[in-house]
Parts: sequence; C-alpha cells; structure tokens
Amino acid sequence: MNASESHHMDLAPIRDSEILNAIMEAVNNYDFASSGEWEELDQLSTHTKFESLDANPDGIFEVRKGNGDELSFQAIGDVYVTLNYGDKRDSASMSDSYPARFEGRFDRKTGKATLDLVKVDTSAFYS
Repeated sequence: MNASESHHMDLAPIRDSEILNAIMEAVNNYDFASSGEWEELDQLSTHTKFESLDANPDGIFEVRKGNGDELSFQAIGDVYVTLNYGDKRDSASMSDSYPARFEGRFDRKTGKATLDLVKVDTSAFYS
C-alpha cells in the first residue's frame, strides 16, 4: 500500500501558543476523578487520591482533517496520584504517575478546547 492509499491519521505538532494553552488548560481542568478512566486508577490502592493531570506541550498534535472551525488534537501527558494502603493505624502512601493520552477538539471561534477521550496506561504498576 502506498502513501496515497493509506487511511492513517496525519499528525502535525501544534505550535500556536493560544491553541497549546487552551488544550493544556482543558487537560488541567478535566474532571478526571468523575470520569470512567478513574475506576482503573482507583483500583490500584485502598484509597487512590487524584493529584493532577498534565499534558506535555511538546506532545500535542493536530489531527489533520481539515474541518474548518474545529481542530482535532491528540496529546500525551501524565496523571499524578497518591496511592494509599491500609487503615488509619497501619497505613502507607506513595506518589506515582502514569502516562496518559488525550483526544479532543479546539474550537477556533471560542478559543476553547474540549477533551473527548482520556486513556491512562497503568501497566507499569503491574510489572
């Protein structure tokens, strides 16, 4: 199959600081603890506490679709948590982070970014 027959996504780094800032703000403000992805992290300890969600500014890419006012993006980053084990008398806690992948849209008219998908890779916890 040659390149013209391929249907894979064409990714390009986003360089526009306004778009980058909007995407990073959407990631930072995402209500991760209420999302479907949270359950997977919550199972890692007796009481997992969400700390933060961050996107890597060098890992934010435009998905080339050419659909006018809306720009689709993919980004990589990390989710930070505190893992708590045991009860009040015999407890231990440790900070940890896991790689995350984000997909979403940036609306050129409003200057706002929206996340549609957040995926966290917790496989390192089990290895």
